[in-house]
Amino acid sequence: MADAVSAALMVLGTAVLVGASVGASLPRSPVVRLHYLSLASMAGAPLVLLGVLVRAPADWFKLLLILVLVVGSSPVATATTARGISRGGPARGEAAGRGS
Repeated sequence: MADAVSAALMVLGTAVLVGASVGASLPRSPVVRLHYLSLASMAGAPLVLLGVLVRAPADWFKLLLILVLVVGSSPVATATTARGISRGGPARGEAAGRGS
């Protein structure tokens, strides 16, 4: 039973990751692409991690730590990237923090 639940969670998580990756490659707007990528980090990765947790419960602490870090840092990274996009951000090829 645990193997079936684990496999279902990992397959669902992988499907979300693949769907979000394909979706991110289609639109031209960077903000729309960012929404697809945040879907991958907030839904796909946690589902895969939970599937691994069901299969290998002995490593629960490591897996939950990874899960908390991914889910906790993803909204911050998404918001920061969106703010950089909306403000124009550095030009391509120009290092961040180096003004001309």
